[in-house]
Amino acid sequence: MRNLFLLFASVCMALSLYSCSETNSKIADAASAIEQNDYEKAQVLCDEVMKTQWKDLTIEDKCDLAVCFCALYTELSNNEEHNMASFRKCYESAMKEDPKTVRNYLDAADEDLHDAMKFLIEMDDLGKELEDWDF
Repeated sequence: MRNLFLLFASVCMALSLYSCSETNSKIADAASAIEQNDYEKAQVLCDEVMKTQWKDLTIEDKCDLAVCFCALYTELSNNEEHNMASFRKCYESAMKEDPKTVRNYLDAADEDLHDAMKFLIEMDDLGKELEDWDF
């Protein structure tokens, strides 16, 4: 599964390199760090983009960042909740802005990427449902 997410990071990096903006550069650097197994550096870069550049992110940036958080979710068990929340924020914001662009992004990427992102969303939804149950 780790190799699958490294592939996603490579896709993210390739897509991010189309733009020269500072935001995309940081997302590309994060994807590169993930590819090099430097998850802590990638975490810092992704969190910095979320904190300081959220309002400037394009839909594609949010999709790229969601892919990075998806990979970080699987690799950094000490930060799972944060990475899930960040992944979800990126994905939901992009879907709210333009669902067609997000679908096109996923269609242009890998089928496994789409499946992995869908799995994370469903897993998060299930977790929220279980919180409401009275055991």
